[in-house]
Amino acid sequence: MKWKYSMEDDITAIYAGSLNDGVSIITASSNGVYIIDPSGNLIKEYSINFEDNSERIHLIRVFDLDGDDRDEILLGSGWMKTVDVEYEYVEEVDLLYRKHEGDGNLYIIDDDEIESIEIDNWVREIEFTDIDGDGEKEIIVVSGSYGRNFYKKYTDIPYVVEYCWYENYTKYAGDYNETECNDSCPTCFWDYENDRCLKIVQKEVCDTNITTRKGWNFTEYPSRSGSLKIFDKDYNIKVENESDRLFLSATICNLYHDLDSEFIIGSEGKIHIISQDLVILHEYSAPGDIERIFSVDVDDDGNYDFIFSFLVTEGVTTGVSGIMAIDREGNEIWQETFDEEISDVVLELHNESVFNKIIVASGELLYFLDIHGNILRDSTLRDGYKKLNNVRNINSIDVDDDGYNEIILSCGNALYLYALPSEFTSRENADRFYELAEDYYNSEDIKNALLYLNKSMQIYMEIEDDEGVKRCKELLDRIQSKIIEEKKEEGDSHYSKALIHYAHGEYESAKMELETAREIYYGIGYSDGVLRCNALMKKINEKLKTTTTTTTISEVTTSTTTSTTLQSMINSSVIKNVLSIIGGVLIVIIILFITFKSVKRREEGEVEKVKEMEEEVEKEVEEEEGEGVEEEKGMEEERKKERRERILRGWELVEDEWKKLEEL
Repeated sequence: MKWKYSMEDDITAIYAGSLNDGVSIITASSNGVYIIDPSGNLIKEYSINFEDNSERIHLIRVFDLDGDDRDEILLGSGWMKTVDVEYEYVEEVDLLYRKHEGDGNLYIIDDDEIESIEIDNWVREIEFTDIDGDGEKEIIVVSGSYGRNFYKKYTDIPYVVEYCWYENYTKYAGDYNETECNDSCPTCFWDYENDRCLKIVQKEVCDTNITTRKGWNFTEYPSRSGSLKIFDKDYNIKVENESDRLFLSATICNLYHDLDSEFIIGSEGKIHIISQDLVILHEYSAPGDIERIFSVDVDDDGNYDFIFSFLVTEGVTTGVSGIMAIDREGNEIWQETFDEEISDVVLELHNESVFNKIIVASGELLYFLDIHGNILRDSTLRDGYKKLNNVRNINSIDVDDDGYNEIILSCGNALYLYALPSEFTSRENADRFYELAEDYYNSEDIKNALLYLNKSMQIYMEIEDDEGVKRCKELLDRIQSKIIEEKKEEGDSHYSKALIHYAHGEYESAKMELETAREIYYGIGYSDGVLRCNALMKKINEKLKTTTTTTTISEVTTSTTTSTTLQSMINSSVIKNVLSIIGGVLIVIIILFITFKSVKRREEGEVEKVKEMEEEVEKEVEEEEGEGVEEEKGMEEERKKERRERILRGWELVEDEWKKLEEL
């Protein structure tokens, strides 16, 4: 904790940010509005003439409304009031006699002048932006309130009438003989059938009768309301929309990348997308009441997503709080729940060189999440030895211009400034980012793996942790190897397709696939692949040149026959398996080798011809190696040896696959 500032009454709202080109903290309580400097000193105080004793400021925003380079302070208030409705009670008429309803005002502080505008609902959000794309900014106020209406109804009121009577029954009178029985009591008599003395007793029996009569019956019904009002810079209202929905939170963004922005309204279990002309475009369900909502690109796809906090109030006894992210189509991106109610949420997007954070106040803890919903850690806030367990407002701002944000929060009547926990620039935090990078790498999410690895390496370098930097570089090498491997597989796929087109005589298609493969190989520095592509491209160009000058029927027939035979072989699942193992020039050798075996079965007379084809292929391979040496002077003999061994291993695999084919 850097400092603490105490007030007479509970703090109801805080703002931390720029004010007239400087950093200031603005707070509000039941007594007024206070401006505090970054060192915790009071520099200005405003008294507000509240309309009601229970009126409180719940929202503070700062904008330069009139363009004079001096910021105005905008305050949104809200309170619940009781309204007694005076009517002359006439029979058989339903009467609204009392209301509990929300109310609110917008206050604008311009230097020392304070303007008040009635809103008639609890103010939930204030924005200053050009909502309709006309070049002029507007003041937008979103408000909403609960309520309860109390009615008297002159109607038939049911009431209960009780009535009673007496009934006789007999009971045992005592141990008397027949002579004694009659004298023992006035109602006693002898029971000759059972030879015993009985007596008659009376019992009162009652029942009820339900009837009705005219009278005043009292009932009550809940009510909800929301409003969206747009004012010009002179505070004249331009647009007003009332709703029977309870508006609880709001944000504004250009959701669809057009000229107009949209209102994103949070209510009870719903998110409403509303156009600038106040038409509801979409509605999405949410787990509970949406207390705070933000628009931000979570998944880095160039489109706005929504992060919001919610409180579940139905079906549970204590309430379940959570924070959730959805995309602009309403699809869930992530969700995190908390055991205690969320009292406030702030999105810190100011310091991207360190990390973007979501800070959540819940119970006595502050939770720090990243933009992807991962809880980085939690912190218990203390004032000396005392835990703060009723944090109501939080904000985050770099008050001392050191590149790191501080946390400003209120608890009761005290305002606190805390340095952001040191773990955000410490080895512990770097380790956490590294773990996330490894997790994303193992789940093959390369994009997020690189994101967190970069954050981790930055911190390791800041704290001069050479071992941590080394670990990051090793993981980076693995990631790069995986990227190269995936790219090489992609290049091999295009190269294989080029060979297939080449075998079919489809030289233009082969050339297109080969150019794609060569570009991929070049991008990852795979020189062997580039050499293979160059060798095959040379043959394709020769074929294209030959095809344009040769039109004999024999060549067409031969081409068709060869193409048909090759197609049959290529479609074989065994050959597809071989193609997945052997790349490059070996695929041509495999195709010719299988062709040789097939022809040998049917026409022994063509053996010499196939041998000549094999010799030609071997010669082409040697020429390709020669070209590789010429293009890459200084290639080590070990690489040549390894390549020849790879070809020999390839032939062994071909022989094995051929044996499987013969068994079929």
